[in-house]
Amino acid sequence: MKCRVDRLKFIGSLITAGGGMAAAFVCFYLNYWAAGFCFMVIAGVYSVMSDHLGAVISIGPAGVQKRYLSGRTRDMEWTEIKEVGIIGLKVLKKRDSMKTGSMYIYLSAEEMTEEVRFDMALRWPPRDVMYFKFSFSLIRNVQQYWKNDVILYNTGALHLDRKADQVI
Repeated sequence: MKCRVDRLKFIGSLITAGGGMAAAFVCFYLNYWAAGFCFMVIAGVYSVMSDHLGAVISIGPAGVQKRYLSGRTRDMEWTEIKEVGIIGLKVLKKRDSMKTGSMYIYLSAEEMTEEVRFDMALRWPPRDVMYFKFSFSLIRNVQQYWKNDVILYNTGALHLDRKADQVI
């Protein structure tokens, strides 16, 4: 199964990068060099974001592959993965535990503690963990190959039923 890391944010960052580049060319054409340079920097930042958010994740029996738009790849075999989990990024406002924020599926080469997961959610996106936007079909696909428990962190009412291979 293939998916993008975060399709909606990828499209937004791609549009912003294109708009920044267009604005930079207009500024250069009108001889507003400082403004053109600023728009070029903005376009560059959003281009890098597009590269990461638009990476294609391939989940298969051999493992998980992340292929960036720039051509780089990162592979993780199922034997390398020590923890698979779902994390909600809204960790600071605990008044209503049902408001989890954006949820992502992550695959880590190291087992994590609650404190490490909290730090990962605060400093999102992580550099050493493979992640992609949560969806029910993706977690079902991951569970086909990952035979251990899926860790739930700040996921509200989400419950995984391992025996029936269903997400409730």
